[in-house]
Amino acid sequence: MLRESMNEKILVKMYNKPYVIRFTKTNDELDTVFIYTRDKREVEIFLAILGTNISLYEPDIKSQEIISWLSEKTYADILPTVKLTGKEHEEVLKCFDKIGIHPRVQERLQDAFFKTKLDESFIHKSSASNVMLSQYVSFEDTDIICLNAFYETEEIKLDHIADDHVEAMLLTEISRQAGIAAAGVVQDPSKIFIILKEERLYKRFVKRDEPATIQVLCVAPKIAGYCVFSLIQEGVCCMKGCLVGRSFTNKEEYVR
Repeated sequence: MLRESMNEKILVKMYNKPYVIRFTKTNDELDTVFIYTRDKREVEIFLAILGTNISLYEPDIKSQEIISWLSEKTYADILPTVKLTGKEHEEVLKCFDKIGIHPRVQERLQDAFFKTKLDESFIHKSSASNVMLSQYVSFEDTDIICLNAFYETEEIKLDHIADDHVEAMLLTEISRQAGIAAAGVVQDPSKIFIILKEERLYKRFVKRDEPATIQVLCVAPKIAGYCVFSLIQEGVCCMKGCLVGRSFTNKEEYVR
């Protein structure tokens, strides 16, 4: 199926993919997630992340630069030229939250299996009581995974618990666990991903009495890489960020 999709055109006149890039807003309610951008670099990034799961709605495009670049081009022509290298984390972070969680993924996350906790060893924990994420859903032929978030852990003791929102300290731990989980999915299983730098942007409170989902992408081509994430509640990104790190054979190698 993927091989057949590689021969399809990227510019389309009908919605034919789970994600579609448009220049202008639309009220169409379909099994399609629209990404709005007019920026060529963002289009490159979305193609690199989503591959054959995204197309561009040609009647909407007013940029001659993008038309000239993609006219009559297939995924096989373009995808090899837009691969992420592991060094563009700042650019990816700026636009990653535009990739909404697809309805098919949201539906799967409601299944009972995806309400159970991720195995503690997968995120370097020794106790299930400290796991703040569910089993993950992978999206099609991409490195994106989505997980339900849990707001409790025995590792973090708060002297004040807010009634209406989840504390930033807990959200920090959720995002760190998500990054480690995503790295575990895409990298060499003999390696461990060590986070060396973290950046987060809080956009609105996460309500304690409402569920939230975290969508995360790990880009780790060789040694250095990064994970970008967006935490989504009620269809809105409440927090996004980036975890930059390196892969090591073991923790002793990192210490040395």
